[in-house]
Amino acid sequence: MKPIEQKMFMQYKSLSDLKANDDNTMVGWIVTQTDAENNTYKKSLHLYDDKEIREFNKPVDSFIFDGEYILSKKASKFETKFTRFSIDGEIVKEFTLPLMVLGIRRLQKSHTYLLIAKVDITCDNYYMLDEDKQTEFRNKAEEESGFHILDEYPYYFNAVGYVNNTRKSLFIYNEQTGEIKRITPATMDVDQLDVNRNEILYAGKDYFAEDKEFTAQVYVYEIENDETQTLYSKNDLRVTHIFYKDGIRHVGGTKGLRHGYTEHPIFYKISGPDTLVEVADLELGIGNTIGSDTRHGSLSNYVNYKGKPYFIATQNTTAIAYTFEGNSLIPVIKIDGSTDTLAFLNGKMITIGMYNMRLQEIYSVSNNVPSRISNFNEWVQQYYFVSKPIANTISQQDYDVEGFILPPINYDANKTYPLVLSIHGGPKAAYGPVFSHEMQRWSAMGCFVAYCNPKGSDGKGNFFTNIRGGVYGSVPFDDIMKFTDSVLDKYPQIDKNRMTVTGGSYGGYMTNYFITHTNRFACAISYCSISNWISMALSSDCGIDFPIKMKLDMNNYFDDLWELSPLKYVNNVTTPTLFVHGVQDYRCPIAEGLQMFTAMKLLGVDSRMLALEGENHELSRHGKPTSKLKRFEETENWITKYCF
Repeated sequence: MKPIEQKMFMQYKSLSDLKANDDNTMVGWIVTQTDAENNTYKKSLHLYDDKEIREFNKPVDSFIFDGEYILSKKASKFETKFTRFSIDGEIVKEFTLPLMVLGIRRLQKSHTYLLIAKVDITCDNYYMLDEDKQTEFRNKAEEESGFHILDEYPYYFNAVGYVNNTRKSLFIYNEQTGEIKRITPATMDVDQLDVNRNEILYAGKDYFAEDKEFTAQVYVYEIENDETQTLYSKNDLRVTHIFYKDGIRHVGGTKGLRHGYTEHPIFYKISGPDTLVEVADLELGIGNTIGSDTRHGSLSNYVNYKGKPYFIATQNTTAIAYTFEGNSLIPVIKIDGSTDTLAFLNGKMITIGMYNMRLQEIYSVSNNVPSRISNFNEWVQQYYFVSKPIANTISQQDYDVEGFILPPINYDANKTYPLVLSIHGGPKAAYGPVFSHEMQRWSAMGCFVAYCNPKGSDGKGNFFTNIRGGVYGSVPFDDIMKFTDSVLDKYPQIDKNRMTVTGGSYGGYMTNYFITHTNRFACAISYCSISNWISMALSSDCGIDFPIKMKLDMNNYFDDLWELSPLKYVNNVTTPTLFVHGVQDYRCPIAEGLQMFTAMKLLGVDSRMLALEGENHELSRHGKPTSKLKRFEETENWITKYCF
């Protein structure tokens, strides 16, 4: 078997946007692959009718099933172009709407669609203007494109750009009459929604020139009556899910009373105005937080089939599928690895899955047994060595820390090897037994790879997830170090003088924490990191939320933030460190990496920084192919320099 090669990620195929048609007799999904010639990604639609997979014969980036047709869209700042195809690929109709449509959903009423669109509230009636007025506004926007006026928060958002004075609004579009009708206030930002027959259930926050708070209110729009009711008006619920169960309105969210707003959602039935009846408190992280650098595109964690909701949730080191039975969530798919998303085809469960250390494939799952339908990435398993994770668990006083060890290629117990210790982001995320190109490359280089889920990670309930206050760095540090010691005890073949510590986002913060609190590592690689919680809190797209999540003492706000900051302890650093950052990262702004890099230069500690123009916080997953390749080259060279 051949070693995984550095450029192989360009040949992987990522699967996303799995959907079923109205009668569940066909599913479709998007396949994304590198377009090396244009330094971007190309997408294609694939269909499966329970007999064979076929590639749709027209280019489609985004789609919905539209009755017997397929409707695709291409959105730009001021308009969205739609194309309706027959299943055989013939163009049936093309039309354009004067909105930046983010999502479209066919409603029960014929020729009527629900739109969620991004709008500029300084011209919230743009879609109603005549052509001359629209042209005038576009020209003005172009003239002012060189600057931004900021008067609210958030004012920008990672991978989106500046969002000041923009909102996500709901509209009803009647294709027969051409009417576009707004159904939410211009200043409301819609977060979650679901549709049931003749009503639309949604959560949103109405705000103007102020901070958008964590919390949201819940509304229902009755399509036939053209009326909106406020179902939950209180300002105390962070809404994470909106859904129907057997036609009954439900909401998932947290009031943050026990563990702050990072706690897992509680499911409620909406039984009347401002009345929520708790139906399930499962202490499960609804959504898939099992990380991999090989995914690309949208993967829904919710589907409703025959009135019953199904969710993807993270449990321990696995992403599994649940449904409601009474007031309980019952697992329907619990396969080691990751069930990325779910749909139904002729009553059968179809998943995009990452099972058995394979890259994404399409599976049919029956009685918790997956049957692989597709072979998009099977060539990797056939011709290349994929290091298999070995589970490793340590016990702390009140909890266990689960993790994994990847042996190096051609492992020989009589030889010694370097170790790469990897720390995940989040911190409410998790590692699992899934394929990671970066980790497989380290194994192919001849390294052991170790990674674990310290306290603060997802998958183990609220107590485990909660690391608020002054233990944000210290407790995970202790967990990870003890996990590392257990790996060294298990494999004496690891050379303790040739160890690398690395991580991105929160993992980058922990990497910076490591190099300021220990000198056990030969080198470090810090991705998209955090070094100074004061600057982070005041410049990140989610920064001012951090003190709220942590429940810090607002009277000692800056003191508490500085205490948690690796930059405070930078004089302790002796570990050579490579910093990698996207220049347009608005989640952990590039100043976070620059501060540590500059301080280490002043201290005379070997440091290097890779700043990637045009890249953001999604660099490792959705970055341009050349950027991802450069990142792999720099990081592998750094490991080679200090550990080989």
